[in-house]
Amino acid sequence: MRTVGPFIHGRRSDIISRGLAFTMLGIIAALSAGIAVVVSPIVGVAIAGVLLAGVADSLPLAGIFFGILAVRAISDGSSVGNGPAGLGSVASWSGLAFLLMGTGAVLLRRRGIGQAALILVAVFVSTWYAVENYSGSVWKEGLRVASIVCAFLLVLNLGRRINLLDALRMLQAIACFSATFSIYQFLTGTGMIVDHVKRPAGTLAHPNSAALVYGIALTATLYMLLKRKQSILNLLIATLLGAALILTASIGGLVTAAVMAIALVVLVTEIPTWVRALSVFAVLAAGYTFSRTEIGSVRIDEFSSSDLVGAPSNSFEWRVYAWQRILEVWRAEPYFGQGLGATTSRMIGVENVPHNEYVRFITELGILGAGLVAVVFAWIARKLWRLRREEGELGEFANLNLAFLAGLLVNSAGANTFLYSVPVLMLCLPIAGMFALKAERSADAPEFSDPVRTPAGSRSFGQRQEVRTV
Repeated sequence: MRTVGPFIHGRRSDIISRGLAFTMLGIIAALSAGIAVVVSPIVGVAIAGVLLAGVADSLPLAGIFFGILAVRAISDGSSVGNGPAGLGSVASWSGLAFLLMGTGAVLLRRRGIGQAALILVAVFVSTWYAVENYSGSVWKEGLRVASIVCAFLLVLNLGRRINLLDALRMLQAIACFSATFSIYQFLTGTGMIVDHVKRPAGTLAHPNSAALVYGIALTATLYMLLKRKQSILNLLIATLLGAALILTASIGGLVTAAVMAIALVVLVTEIPTWVRALSVFAVLAAGYTFSRTEIGSVRIDEFSSSDLVGAPSNSFEWRVYAWQRILEVWRAEPYFGQGLGATTSRMIGVENVPHNEYVRFITELGILGAGLVAVVFAWIARKLWRLRREEGELGEFANLNLAFLAGLLVNSAGANTFLYSVPVLMLCLPIAGMFALKAERSADAPEFSDPVRTPAGSRSFGQRQEVRTV
């Protein structure tokens, strides 16, 4: 028998122990909800997270994470009248679930606990500053960011880590339902009206968010095609996602998907030249197809015929106008910014968020905070570039994540990229999964002792030590 957490596992007792774990999870959730109502949500989540640490290893947390994220993606548009009705509160409950499970998992394994603590403290302080200057509704943004951090910690600290193939399949599954619904919206003439243009968004809250979700899943599918895994099925999935992506009519989403696809084709070295050429041709063909559609030509005309003088008349002109107004607010607090979530308060000079993450970060976090975020992203990019040289699954993870990172940086120039919860949560799977694999390999690697003096007075270098893993 083997011991995992507080339970003793054998072939006969495994089902019983898991049943007990689920029972305890229900008790913890009920206790957390009661404390949250009577005392405060923060205290409820903290206490429940501590209790969950005792049973986290006995729960299939990867499956639970996927289930919550899938429901979150299905219900994302309910709050704005898009997608299934009556699911508007799911976003809040899913965020609470990620806070709860992420806290329990990190307390059990402690991977990334120091970095996460610093990030969460910074999020709290910055959000508190924004609340003082604007409104209490800004707390929602702070809690949303905290829940994403905890979701990342959950994947990082899973008892059985998510491998690359499972991560790719999860990305596909999350996107495919929404993509199917997006095509249904197109065929039935429904969807969202954005700037007088009807655009399908599937189950997501906005076509731009939907485009990013489909682009991420399409890149994952392209990777599987390049590796020749289940080619026929993945070709069908790629067709579905590509069609849904084009129907969103999101210029930024299409450009982002193209950047991710081309970056992936360049980074994956073990593929024939003709496959690279065919992949690039497919990307260009998809772009040409979009430009020839009625909705595509309308969106492209917004950029080619925009007049940046006077009142904005389309989405591109509005973006430029919003950036100018919000940067005026930034100049009032150039170093420390207005606080996290300030631009979401609708009290900062424009009636919507700026649709540019670089402008949003520098306005909310100031030069110092935005500079720190830039340093973190530069560190991640450097880490990924070094890991891509590793053999096997770790190098494959790094190549895929580099493509995703390139797409995020491009998308951030014209969209609310990191305000889109579903695609950011989706990327927790491959990125945290990669760091979990790296930590696993580091723990399994043999250690070498420091030079030690032998009794005879000579030095002995590179003595191997056995490392026992629990």
